[in-house]
Amino acid sequence: MNTSDFDCIVVGQGLAGTCLSFELIRQQKKVLVVDQDIGARCSAVAAGTFNPLVFKTFSPTWKAHELLPYLKSFYLDLGSFLNRPILNERSVVKSMKSTDQRRLWNIKSQDEDSRPFMRSALEEKVHGVHSNHGFGFVEQSGNINMLDMLREFRRQLGESSSLMEETLDYGLLVIENDHVSYKGISADYILFCQGLENVKNPFFKHLPFIPAKGEILVIESPELHTQNIIHDRINIVPLGGITYWVGSTFTWDNLNMEKTPEARVDLVDQLQDILEVPFKVVEHRVGIRPTVKDRRPLIGMHPEHGRIGIFNGLGTRGVMLAPYFATHFVDHLYNGSDLNREVDIKRFSARG
Repeated sequence: MNTSDFDCIVVGQGLAGTCLSFELIRQQKKVLVVDQDIGARCSAVAAGTFNPLVFKTFSPTWKAHELLPYLKSFYLDLGSFLNRPILNERSVVKSMKSTDQRRLWNIKSQDEDSRPFMRSALEEKVHGVHSNHGFGFVEQSGNINMLDMLREFRRQLGESSSLMEETLDYGLLVIENDHVSYKGISADYILFCQGLENVKNPFFKHLPFIPAKGEILVIESPELHTQNIIHDRINIVPLGGITYWVGSTFTWDNLNMEKTPEARVDLVDQLQDILEVPFKVVEHRVGIRPTVKDRRPLIGMHPEHGRIGIFNGLGTRGVMLAPYFATHFVDHLYNGSDLNREVDIKRFSARG
């Protein structure tokens, strides 16, 4: 018999923590989320895009055919739970960089594996966007309203007394064979979804995170008039009205939350190369991504403490990965199914 106050304590409420918590709620589990705020985390500045193609090869991304059905149903359910739409299904408009890339697009758009995600005919012009070689349209792509999703889910957690707004104090965590407890609150499991904060986690700090700083701009462009995501070297994502998200940069040095003039200039220069219509920068934001050495999520239970788990390292394709692997992890916890070896943290157990 379960005598714990909660089934799970989830630490962190970025994309990973929100999706895992919602999946637990869908499975009728009682969840307590411990999290300080959402302002500085990477999820809060992300555009929330998903795209099933690797643009270098126009081949499907890892597990794309399996991930996309979960993605759509999951975010529709989460939107219903939040009483607001969060899923935007949009094409990604990919600027062709050469005649060779056009030729590759034409070949891949007839390939059985890639064809479901590619509009076969290339477009020669797209309003407001420059390209010397035309455009390809990627289907089954889009974005979620990330910040709105995080804020509303947090509000509902608070209203249901399921949110503890603080930074977890590891020294107050008590681990028993059949449960964990924190400040007198007990649960069957504690699951860490902390993003970059994992580097301070004494249970999982050996895992090979590679922090990457990203900077983005928010622009206004009254003449752009697109509901699609534009991809060149950067993404331009509609946010509603005349407002667009633009990014992102990648740097592995100076991993702080300071906005840099160099990143702003770089993004503006790229925008000027891409857009044929005027724009105005209205905001500049920063986030730190918790990327992983092998570009696969980090999921599983601590090798010595079976009540402590991690769901992290979703990376740049986190919006696609989170629904499928949240379901996968909950199934592992409560039904004993095996974890996918490519995401199981046991792949790093010998390197701790």
